[in-house]
Amino acid sequence: MSEGKAKRLVPINLDIIEKLSKTQLGVVIHKQRFDQITFVGRVRSINDQNTKCSYLVDDYTSAPREVIQWKGGEERASSATASIKEGDYVRVNGQVRYQNDNISLITFKISPIKDYNDVILHSLEVAHNCLLLRKIKLAHYAHSGDISFDAVPMSMSMGTSERKSGDAGQKTTRDHILAVLRNNPNDTGLDIEFIAANLPSRMPMDKLRPIMDELVNEGHLFNTMDDDHYKSAYD
Repeated sequence: MSEGKAKRLVPINLDIIEKLSKTQLGVVIHKQRFDQITFVGRVRSINDQNTKCSYLVDDYTSAPREVIQWKGGEERASSATASIKEGDYVRVNGQVRYQNDNISLITFKISPIKDYNDVILHSLEVAHNCLLLRKIKLAHYAHSGDISFDAVPMSMSMGTSERKSGDAGQKTTRDHILAVLRNNPNDTGLDIEFIAANLPSRMPMDKLRPIMDELVNEGHLFNTMDDDHYKSAYD
């Protein structure tokens, strides 16, 4: 991905990590890929070394996990990191790495939590996010014919199966975009120019990009090597 590209971040609990699908492109939850994770927990121990700082963090949903922060010039002098003590609640933003079937957590930001309401809010965000991702997955299955609409509650299918009549053109374009990207074996996905060229009617980039961004934000697509390459989240 391009250096300035905003990464997709998902709130999780540590017990979810045990169930994650392993991929070099991030983590997969309900068929959706994410580059980064965020979770909240209590620091059980700290091991501060010259090149890295290891935190043992417990969110009480599974066994505590080690979180590693590699040190650089700015991180070594970070007052936020220096203020973290054993027993503190923290928010961890980072990535999941896989090596020899072992999961490691690498953080690029760990900050103390001052208000315990943030811990409760995070739990609500995790629950809401899981329901939303499940809704997207089931709506896609129902829309693509993988399962019947009868198997999807109406509240879960409204996002893709019911649209205002004024959105009919956009719905058709969305369907064609997903069809072009479906079952593409290339890990780098497809270039937006290629996608545009394979739509039934040529669409200006200033109109196509907002639709592509909408599909990314909804979790149907994700960017790969740069902002112009897209891949389906359902492959």
